[in-house]
Amino acid sequence: MALKEGAPLLSGNSELLNGPLGNCLIGFDGYMLGLTNADTNIKSDDDVKEIMYSQEGTKAADHVITGQLGMLEATFAEIKTSLLTKLKHGFTSMAVPGTGDDSATFGRYIYQSLRDNKAKALRVYATDANGVPLLDEFSVMNAYLAVPIINDNLINWGADTQRGLQVSFMIYYKKFGIDQVVGGPVGAFAYYGAPAQEKLPATTWPDVAAPQLLTAVATSATSVTLTFNENIAEQVGADFESIVIKVNGVNILASAFGAITTVEAIVTFPAVSIASGDTVFISISDTVYEDTETVANAFEGVSDFLVTNSVP
Repeated sequence: MALKEGAPLLSGNSELLNGPLGNCLIGFDGYMLGLTNADTNIKSDDDVKEIMYSQEGTKAADHVITGQLGMLEATFAEIKTSLLTKLKHGFTSMAVPGTGDDSATFGRYIYQSLRDNKAKALRVYATDANGVPLLDEFSVMNAYLAVPIINDNLINWGADTQRGLQVSFMIYYKKFGIDQVVGGPVGAFAYYGAPAQEKLPATTWPDVAAPQLLTAVATSATSVTLTFNENIAEQVGADFESIVIKVNGVNILASAFGAITTVEAIVTFPAVSIASGDTVFISISDTVYEDTETVANAFEGVSDFLVTNSVP
């Protein structure tokens, strides 16, 4: 008699699952949190109740799941102030990351709802062989509501010990309410792949990235047009003299701000600053521009950015 085989389980496109080995990167609330130095695990923390009937003997006749919580466990190897402020509740810092200054306050955060006040979207990216995150939606897991919990060392020192920050992200079930997609589930912990295919609302992240300067073009002897990758505005108290061009090695301060139109800003310089054929660089302080997000992200500034000289 011929064997009747069952249907095969086919592989999909997700690099989260393909292959016996796999690295990942973790993002939380718009920030990439850095490299890990141990396994990263996603698990379902289930409470299972045994249902007993005396006539069924001493073993359970049934099981009922009475509670579920998602969990992602990771250990980060790159310990920095900015990472601790994102993951440890009550730990705050007024320092500007990357400036060289470093300071922080060990405070506390107790008797307040973490779900209501601290839960943010969590993303797990599969990576390629070089550790670069894969951005196709099939290779990214998205959790709607996650809260980091640190129950181990914040900082450790040792002659033969690598520093590591062990974090458990509690992933809560989200009820969609008015965001529910017609024909889709009423709620979920997370998803990977195309949310439209699963009939789910997509997770959202705040835009926390600083605007980037794409091009600087000298269009006349007295003006340079700056083009950014997103809409920008001047910071409160911005000083146009915080913008300097270097023309053939000579520094010239800006004389005025010009118009800002969505992603473009014009900067004005003194008369006859730039001539055709001049070599021009521009430096802009981090106190001049910001993007137009609800919570604005400051432009980080540039030093000796090459200006395209289009002066006729």
